[in-house]
Amino acid sequence: MRGPRRQQSQILGYREFVDGRTAIAAFTPEGSRGIVELLRTLSGKTQVGRKAILAPEGYAYGLTRIIEMLTEEFCAVRPFLDEAEARMWLALEKTPE
Repeated sequence: MRGPRRQQSQILGYREFVDGRTAIAAFTPEGSRGIVELLRTLSGKTQVGRKAILAPEGYAYGLTRIIEMLTEEFCAVRPFLDEAEARMWLALEKTPE
């Protein structure tokens, strides 16, 4: 995505809220695998916290869902349509199964 606002959670150090509602997806479903590999590499070197991506309905949301499914074994990335829900998920102590 190009142009999202990022806001690091001040309460929980590694967790991140990304407001991508006005972003334009600049990658394809195939390109999402590169993002997944980047997150995999990072998770092998350091603690990678949850990433809550606030996305518009449609294509960008779908791409983020692909990333969520491909990273679920080593990283918590989740798309949301509702900001309050995204922030509540970031505040959780553990990721619900």
